[in-house]
Amino acid sequence: MTTELHQSPEVDLRRRKRRGWLIIGACFAGLLALFGWSLFGPNPPMVISKQTTYITSPLRPDGTPDYEAYLLSKQNRKLPREENAAVVMLQVFGPALNWYGPVNEESWRLWQKELGDLTLPQGLKVNCDA
Repeated sequence: MTTELHQSPEVDLRRRKRRGWLIIGACFAGLLALFGWSLFGPNPPMVISKQTTYITSPLRPDGTPDYEAYLLSKQNRKLPREENAAVVMLQVFGPALNWYGPVNEESWRLWQKELGDLTLPQGLKVNCDA
């Protein structure tokens, strides 16, 4: 009597499929772990220079560029108050002028700081009944 050491082809195929799925699962788990490490792992220190960003000043206390202060400094230097349409619009509409939502007191104070006094000039009246 001879005994076969090999199993049936169906059992062998099932084992190979199972091994293949285990290898694919292990590769997927490894890639997921690598992605998680790169996302949540330690970050290198940020270096601000002309090679990394166009804006090197002003900087926030944490060392990142202060884009808002940079844009305000660039926008405010050339346009005189007398030629700025925002001054007239804010004088006429006041805090009711809201492009992006209600104007809070902080925004209104910032606008007054940047643009000066926003009250209507003496003798000027606005007719909103039209």
